[in-house]
Amino acid sequence: MKIVKLVLVLAAFHCFASANAQISLGVSTTWGETWQDYGDDFNRPGTDFKLSSFRYSLSAYYAINSFLEIGLEPAYVGRGAACEPGFVWQNPFVIQDATFEGNYIEVPLMLQGKFNVFSEKLLVMPKVGGGPAYLVNAYRSVKFIDPERSDERWKVDFEEESTIERLDFGIHAGLAIGYQLGPGILQAEARYYNGLKDTSSLLTSLNRSLHYGLGYTIFL
Repeated sequence: MKIVKLVLVLAAFHCFASANAQISLGVSTTWGETWQDYGDDFNRPGTDFKLSSFRYSLSAYYAINSFLEIGLEPAYVGRGAACEPGFVWQNPFVIQDATFEGNYIEVPLMLQGKFNVFSEKLLVMPKVGGGPAYLVNAYRSVKFIDPERSDERWKVDFEEESTIERLDFGIHAGLAIGYQLGPGILQAEARYYNGLKDTSSLLTSLNRSLHYGLGYTIFL
């Protein structure tokens, strides 16, 4: 009886350890560019809509098997665009540029692959997923053509600008190269975001972003 109990305890411990080993936690910081797709009416050739952007994220993944994981990647990310149509093209002789910079919290659900290449320590990790994002705050900046007129920047009041859609939803896709270092994996990643919901109720305005950066993941 004691032997049976010992075996059951060891089996339970093994199952618990195996379950824990299937969970990974990570952190990453990425920088890149963000812009908006304004549709055929405003996507004029030669116009640069891009702004510098950031993304700070955490991740929690569960291993389905040795090659595939599912998890969440909550993040704080900057999105927006330059040459905002409602300002620039309605006032072409006054305003040189107008930018909209929004800060979002997003929680995409992701599927991630893990494949060894060349050695057991080197990994290729493609990922794809989607999820909601919520606009926490935003700022608008205006640069005037007149050099004697100072640029202006102000925080957007969402009650006054009710046409701004604060809830976004989009598709995420990325690729990371990882190297097993210490208790986890150091990774260099690139990721793309394709928004599916207009950020303004007045015109086509879909968020886009491309980020590059570094992250580190540990296994529990």
